[in-house]
Amino acid sequence: MLLNRFSWLFLVLVLSLSGIGVIRAEVHSPGSAASYEPAVLEVVKAIKGGDLQAALAIVDRHLQRFPKSRIGHLLKADILLAMARPLSGVGESIATQSEVVRGLKHQLQNRWLHATVSADRTHKGFPASLIDMGRHKHVVVADMLEGRLYLYKNNKGMPELVRDYYMSVGSAGYGKQVEGDLKTPIGVYSIYQYIDDKELPDLYGAGAFPVNYPNRMDRFRKRTGSGIWLHGTPSNTYARSPWASEGCFVLSNDDFLDIEKYIDVKQR
Repeated sequence: MLLNRFSWLFLVLVLSLSGIGVIRAEVHSPGSAASYEPAVLEVVKAIKGGDLQAALAIVDRHLQRFPKSRIGHLLKADILLAMARPLSGVGESIATQSEVVRGLKHQLQNRWLHATVSADRTHKGFPASLIDMGRHKHVVVADMLEGRLYLYKNNKGMPELVRDYYMSVGSAGYGKQVEGDLKTPIGVYSIYQYIDDKELPDLYGAGAFPVNYPNRMDRFRKRTGSGIWLHGTPSNTYARSPWASEGCFVLSNDDFLDIEKYIDVKQR
C-alpha cells in the first residue's frame, strides 16, 4: 500500500509518489557502516563548506584505501580545479561526455543533493507512509530521486533512522509498468528470500534479496515483470551510476554486506 502524503523529510525531494518505493524487511542485528560512502560524503561536505585543503586530504585518504574509486578521482580533479578557479558545476574537471562520465557526474550530483538535504534533516524526520510500522521491526525506504536507501527501525511504533546507503535503480528510471521497461517499481514490497553470491553471476555482486514484485496491487493495475531484487555490484565496480540497473535496487557490495546483517528472511 502507498499512502498519498510525506513528512517534511521527503517533501523537499519528492513532490509526488513518483520517487518513493518501500521494501519491508525483518531485521535482527546491527552492523558497522562501510567506510567508502561516508568518506565520499565527507569530501562533498568539505567542498560545500569551502575547505578545499581538508577535502583534498580526505579524498587522498579515500583513494589510498580505494585506489579504483572513480568517484574519488573525479572529486579530486574537481578539488584541484577549484583551487585554481571557481567551479560552475560538479564534474567540471572532465570535459568528456561519455556514458561512463555522465554516470559518474550523476553519482556526484546525487551525493551533493544528499549532503544538502542532510544539513536540514534530523533523524526524527521520516516519510509519512511509515507512521504506522505495524509488526515490522525495520523497513527500507528507497528514495529514487535522491538515489538513497534508508533503513528505519521500529522504535515503539515510530520509525527511527538507522543509516542510509547510496543506491542505483533502473536505467530508465522508476515507475515500472511492463516487463522489460528497465524501470524500478514503486510500491510497498516484502523481501522474501536470500540468494548467496556463489549461486549468482558476478553481475549481482555480493548477493541478492528478491522482492515480491508484482504484488497484489501491481497485478490489479496490470503491471508485469519479474526478477526485481536488492543486490550488489559486479566485482570490478564499486558503485554504479544512479540509473543503471534493469529495474533492481542496487548497492555497493560493502553496503550490501552491511545491510545483509540486518535482514532475516526467516522472520517474515
